[in-house]
Amino acid sequence: MSLRCLYKIDSKYKTENLKKISEYVEKASKINVSQMLPVVGENAFRHESGIHVDGLLKFPFTYQTYSPEMVGQKMKLIIGKMSGKSAIKGKLDEYKIKATESDTDEILKQVKFFAERRKSALLDKEFIEIAHNVIKKEAFVLVEILPKQRQKVYNEIGEISDIEAYEVAGDVDIIVKTTQKSADIIVGKINEIEGVTKTTTYGVVKRL
Repeated sequence: MSLRCLYKIDSKYKTENLKKISEYVEKASKINVSQMLPVVGENAFRHESGIHVDGLLKFPFTYQTYSPEMVGQKMKLIIGKMSGKSAIKGKLDEYKIKATESDTDEILKQVKFFAERRKSALLDKEFIEIAHNVIKKEAFVLVEILPKQRQKVYNEIGEISDIEAYEVAGDVDIIVKTTQKSADIIVGKINEIEGVTKTTTYGVVKRL
């Protein structure tokens, strides 16, 4: 790699296969390769620290002397207690998850909380779950309607998109499930329906 990167000498060897060769030797010899090993180690191109990741995302060669792909690796952002906002945005982009600035701040806050509590970084699937929970926080709208106009209201609420609506028995007539982001818009549409007498909205804090 020194010959290739420092002296621009292109050897006959395909360095892109180094990671695969390392894995083959590891399997054949039954000797584990250290995760901290340069070039082929699992942690060779993993990054977590906030300032570190921010620099990498702006200019990868800030902390990497060559592209990970040159040795069959990939750069990986580790999400944990040391992560900053840039890492969160980078990971959201990686999974094509759209989030507002306030959502990103909340995701970062929850990531740090869970990582600190478990004393380790989060798996990608755990990060995705946190992101989706923040972005798609649920809200429930309780709807009361005039008895004589129940069926009419049922039909009109049933035509509203991106909600789940349930006819219920009790003090209210309908329970509508939506997201906290959409709640105000949905409530506005419901209140415009003739026969609706009252709506009450509850935002979900967390699942028990």
